[in-house]
Parts: sequence; structure tokens; C-alpha cells
Amino acid sequence: METVDNYQQAAVYFERKDFSSAQKILSDLSVENPADFDVLNFLGIIMLNFGSYNEAISYFERVIAICELHPIAHYNLGLCLHHLKDTQAACLHYKRAVELKPDYIDAINNLGVAFLDLKDFPEAEKNFNTVITLQPDNGKAFNNRGNLFYNQDKFDLAEKDYQTAIKLEPCNPEFNFNIGNCYMQQKKLNEALKYFFKALELNPNDTLAYNNIGLTLFKLHKFKEAELYFKKALSKDPQNAEVHFNLAGCYR
Repeated sequence: METVDNYQQAAVYFERKDFSSAQKILSDLSVENPADFDVLNFLGIIMLNFGSYNEAISYFERVIAICELHPIAHYNLGLCLHHLKDTQAACLHYKRAVELKPDYIDAINNLGVAFLDLKDFPEAEKNFNTVITLQPDNGKAFNNRGNLFYNQDKFDLAEKDYQTAIKLEPCNPEFNFNIGNCYMQQKKLNEALKYFFKALELNPNDTLAYNNIGLTLFKLHKFKEAELYFKKALSKDPQNAEVHFNLAGCYR
């Protein structure tokens, strides 16, 4: 009973984002019972939240060694590998997670993203379509499929998916930023500007939003305003070479 109580206390700390306190409790539990794969998986998730991907991988691999039929451990291992740019290996674990749990929405979605990173567009689309079929109100899947179409220069299809994603999640800064990019590619500059401003409103520290507002204003020949936004972008990220190059364009 005490082990259960301690595990639940760790979960409370985790929900409060007090990862260090949760980690301490779970580390003690893992010493008491090294084969408790739920504890090991939880420790891996904490390491994942810390951005300590190699440590997280070691925990998820221990879980899989104890219980290979653990879809969440395979998914989490896939996430770590994906963060470390080992996309092929990430695909294998996302696939295994889906084999073990065919309606595992996050695993299917991330498998699609991995295939998109690998430029395997048919496989990426197949996975995003599966998510949308299983969960038609999944804004992330529509956004991801929009990214897929965008990467193939199918901007009209990308626009439709981004619009659907925004209808489902109007306050998602990424979705607003992405459709802004899509409109900029279509030379719909005023529409692009509207969505970049919305993305910035939702995430005021977004260097890319400041930069893209500057780019759009530059294309609209509003050079002084563009200069202002490039400078704001540099105040967030002073070493950003792309923004420095764009700012220099205002003085040519």
C-alpha cells in the first residue's frame, strides 16, 4: 500500500511540474523494486521533460526489456529518438506502439511527422488521414497534414487544413503561424500579416513571428515598419543570422 501511495504522490508532484520531487520518490521506488516497469516508465517521462533524452532512453529500454508489449514505452522511446534526430529508429518504435495499440492517436500522428521528416510523403499522409478518420476533431493532425501539403507546394490544400486546425484550436500560435506562411507563399500578404500578428499575440516571445511580420511588411514595401519588427526579433534572439540578413535588406 505504501508503494501505491508514494507512486500517487509522485504523480501529484508531476502534475504540479515539480519534477525533481517526483523523481526522488520514483528513484527510491525503483531501488526497492527494479522490475517495476510503471515506475521506470514514469522516470523516463520525467527525464524526457527535463530534455535529458539519453537518460530517458535508458529507462524506456529497461521497461521494454521487462515488458516488450508496452506501447507507451515504445512511444516514449520514439519521442526521445525523434528529438535526437534518429528518425528512422523513432519510426520503428512509433510503429511498434501502433501495432500494440492500433488506436494510439499520438503514436500515429508522430509516425506521420517522422515520415514527413524523412520526406516519405505518401506514408506521412496515410498516417495523418488515419488520425483524422479516428478523431475528426484533432487539430494537430490537420495542421500536420497541412505541413505535408505545404512541403509539396500544394498551398491550396495546406490552407484548407490549416483553416480547419485553427477552427478546432483558434488559440494555437503554431497553427496561426503556419497558415501565415502559407498565405505568404501564395502572395496573399495582408492575410499572412493578420495570422502572423495573431501568432505573436498568442506567443509574444516568438522570434519567428516577429521576423515573418517584418518579411511581410518588407514585401508590402513598408520598410520602416519591417525594420522595427526585425529589430524586435533580434531583441529576442540577438544571434539569429537570418534576421540580421533580413534587417540588412531594409538598408539597401
